Amino acid sequence: RGDLLLGQGYRDPVRQAFTGRPLTWNLAATNLGGAEDTYALSFRCPHPCRVRFLDGSGREISSLKGPGLTQNFLYPNPVYFRAEVVPGPGLPKNQPVPVTFTLGPGGRSGAASEVTVEALNPGLLYSANDLAGTRPHAHQVMPGEVTTFMFHVSNLEADPVNVRLSLTSGAPDWRASLDRERIEGLAPGSTAQAVLTAVAPQGAEVGARVEFTVRAESDAGRVEEVRVAAEVTDVPNVYYFAIDSMDPEYLDLNREGTGPGSEGDWLMPNLRAFMEESVRYPNARVYLPSATDMNHTNALSGTYTGTQGLYMVGGTWKGFTEHDEVITAPNSMELMRYGPEGKPLKRIFEVAKEETGGKALCGFWSNKNWLAEIEGERTVDIVGHSERFPLFFPPPYKYSAAGDPRSDTDPWDPLSGPFSACFYSDTTREILIPAMLGQFNLLLGLGLYIMPVSTFIGMMPGGHCEDRYLFDSFLRSMAEEDPDVCYINIADLDNTGHFTGSSWDTGEWDDKGTPDAVDDESRYSPWMRREDCLDILREADLIFGDFLRTLRERGVYENSIIVFLSDHGMENMKDQARGYQVLDLRQILRSHGLVLNEDYREGGGTEINFIWCQDPAKLGDIENILENYTVNDPQLGPVKPLVVVNREEMLKGVDLGPRGKIRPRELYSEFWITHPEEPGGHRWPDLFVFPLYNYNVAAHGNILSTAANPVGITLGNVPDNVQVGFPGAHGGPQTTRMPLLFKPPSGYPRYQPGTTVDEEAEIGDIAPTIYQILGWEAPDCVDGEPLPW
Repeated sequence: RGDLLLGQGYRDPVRQAFTGRPLTWNLAATNLGGAEDTYALSFRCPHPCRVRFLDGSGREISSLKGPGLTQNFLYPNPVYFRAEVVPGPGLPKNQPVPVTFTLGPGGRSGAASEVTVEALNPGLLYSANDLAGTRPHAHQVMPGEVTTFMFHVSNLEADPVNVRLSLTSGAPDWRASLDRERIEGLAPGSTAQAVLTAVAPQGAEVGARVEFTVRAESDAGRVEEVRVAAEVTDVPNVYYFAIDSMDPEYLDLNREGTGPGSEGDWLMPNLRAFMEESVRYPNARVYLPSATDMNHTNALSGTYTGTQGLYMVGGTWKGFTEHDEVITAPNSMELMRYGPEGKPLKRIFEVAKEETGGKALCGFWSNKNWLAEIEGERTVDIVGHSERFPLFFPPPYKYSAAGDPRSDTDPWDPLSGPFSACFYSDTTREILIPAMLGQFNLLLGLGLYIMPVSTFIGMMPGGHCEDRYLFDSFLRSMAEEDPDVCYINIADLDNTGHFTGSSWDTGEWDDKGTPDAVDDESRYSPWMRREDCLDILREADLIFGDFLRTLRERGVYENSIIVFLSDHGMENMKDQARGYQVLDLRQILRSHGLVLNEDYREGGGTEINFIWCQDPAKLGDIENILENYTVNDPQLGPVKPLVVVNREEMLKGVDLGPRGKIRPRELYSEFWITHPEEPGGHRWPDLFVFPLYNYNVAAHGNILSTAANPVGITLGNVPDNVQVGFPGAHGGPQTTRMPLLFKPPSGYPRYQPGTTVDEEAEIGDIAPTIYQILGWEAPDCVDGEPLPW
């Protein structure tokens, strides 16, 4: 569905509302063969409609030519075009109608492909929770609390119209009102919004239900009614709010981010204020690998990484072919299986549905698109990310540079380095020359070579929208559907930090004698941009403040469970430009006579690395070689920078001394270790390898030819001799610390506001704490314990 880099910067949503204007989907056709081919274009739809295919110049086409893959590098050259759809009369209201676009068969290859989208008639009056609509959900409201419904009024006529709105309430003891009763001069094809606010009576009985009817009458003679409902509950709302990649030290920094903070001088004042209303856990930890996919799920399910079943970010290793090809695939809920039988994992979403008889509405939002897609595969009702946003909500906007949010007071600070800063092999040979020779997209190649990554990210908001956009889409869903169990993960800090680094370690920086952080330099790497990280954190704190204010305005703050957390920290990696060695596991093992694909398989990179080996003797040799590998660090002297964890240690645990511990079974997947050939499954590593002392382990090309990497990026068929590593990274024992603030419902006897608990806490302790407070039975997948208090 379209192109991020060359076009509007995002892919068009699958479902679009038809209000009289043609619906448009931008599309991309890719020929994966070796020679040019011609493909026919066609469509099918169960409802009569007119479809036109248009090329980049706006000319109508019925077929297109697709060039074959480039020689040697096998890069595709997509052909971009668009489809315009105009449904015929009688399109049923509130019933999405599928439209399937077909490419092919190819004249030479016979290959064909399809994309299915949806057209929806919203009618004159539309609500997401219309009792006769696509999600007829009754909002769950505690006595005395507020809920809202949003109504979208569309002009389906050829001329401007005026629309009058009226409300009928089924329960006079509920306070209910519309924020507007008349819409003047609504243009053809345009939509306006109205909000119904309802307040449950203080003494309302649990289970009491009320229906509201909103009526719209246009002066063109069209009249429609929509019914919505609310129901009284005694179950508090649950809100997880995560800042991806945030170290807990940021909570104690001053406004400039260069030293300790004090009253009135905090980097994150809204979070500091929330600390007075919650319990702080300064010694909270996530599980290894300290990374995205596994730890957000661990927070939701109360599990160890080994129990929940994912071990890498974005994708996983399914196996290897006899031709030494690596088989990778995206991560999925289908891989989240535990116990000897491989039972499906239960998160708080599944438990909430069971405990409320299906009445709890669940939502997950993250501008890490792949993460939201994984978590949204099952049970979750509302999924929000950079390319999944509410109907009638504007698409993500382009922004000048990641690291310069709209609240930034110094957007002129230095931009990030180019993507070539991540390459440890010859960038001229591996990027520039192949691009000039037509081996892959010239714009992409030159962009990787010279364009700041932060600018690249801002050009493609569909790949990663700004935190503020994601949060605004969450607010729209809250105003529209009032979800009961919510997980919000804003991820600019992580997405940008992989290229500009972290800023929490105040001892790492040369401050140049100036009071601010704009010109500070890291002793580890020339690519670090200290101020970018701090700007993102200031914006994230503003967003969190807006989040709390919204809960208070809706009257749900006091009764809600609120968890503030992160999934891991971030550290700056030692770079060759500062005289440090980049570790290459393949080269280390090759120097001892062990050859990739003959003696072992290897995957991952930067801080999360894996080894597979079927020969126990060789596996033992590999472990010893890597554990005893020594580098002469310019500051520390001789150090052994690699921690290697074998299957027995995954099962029994490891004491890492001052760097913490690996808990028994934290990295041990009982199901996947004993079912390596399970259809649709994946291969659990024989060894996990984590670096210490901020050393970077070089990844190889296949980590960029798939999306199995910390930013979910894929650059096509990158040769495996390319070495790459992110300037800022996480995954190992040094990035397991997390901020954790916990607020129970008002009046709960434990977890007193404003207290600090120094006992160690774990990310897997969050879900069982919520279950305990709500009186819900914890499923048997839970490894954590209720948080200490």
